[in-house]
Amino acid sequence: MESIEIKLRQAIDAFNKGNYQISFDIFKPLAEEGNAKAQFHLGFLYRIGQAVNQDYDQAYHWYLLSANQGYAEAQYKIGLMYYKGPVVKRIFKRHLTGIHLQQNKEK
Repeated sequence: MESIEIKLRQAIDAFNKGNYQISFDIFKPLAEEGNAKAQFHLGFLYRIGQAVNQDYDQAYHWYLLSANQGYAEAQYKIGLMYYKGPVVKRIFKRHLTGIHLQQNKEK
């Protein structure tokens, strides 16, 4: 059984060679298992739309999981998304709507 570090190196090497599907196929299960580095790179693939359709919500999701584990690059990307991003505005609006709906139920 290959170590996680070897798999991560293979995925990064595939990415650097433009083999995005191979990279995605390696990162996805590692990310789902909770590996912060794989979560970050999977978020990046979603952000740039390689091997998957570009999806900023998915990018944010995977960056956030990684950032919550202390992965600095993901924390930086989340910060950029807050600074620049329509994704975060939509998420914030969704949360405000949820809060508003909850308040109306309590009245």
